Amino acid sequence: MEEVALYFTAGRNALSPCPLPQSEGKMPSPPTPLPQSEGSYKDIKGFCKSATLADIEKHNFVLTPGRYVGIPDEVDDGIAFEEKMEILTKELAMQMREGLALDEEIKLQLKKVGFALEVD
Repeated sequence: MEEVALYFTAGRNALSPCPLPQSEGKMPSPPTPLPQSEGSYKDIKGFCKSATLADIEKHNFVLTPGRYVGIPDEVDDGIAFEEKMEILTKELAMQMREGLALDEEIKLQLKKVGFALEVD
């Protein structure tokens, strides 16, 4: 059976398999990094980072992706916080009203097929 290392990419809930060379009863060695041509890879804050062994050692060998990739810088959209919150709370109120209407419609449809739903 082929041994495989799994790599976690921040921002995606996926593990990518990477075949490891066969070993004779020894711990498998880490895979050889893929060749990178000049400019083919770039760290993207909040998404991906190529960490060195020294970086990993600084974090006591904890491999949680967030420790290395960080979070993206906040982009200023030029809208004042108060104005943005007013817009967002109005949108939330509208969505909550729609949610209540949908809840009533679901109750009605369930009742039509013989499953009355009573919510306290």
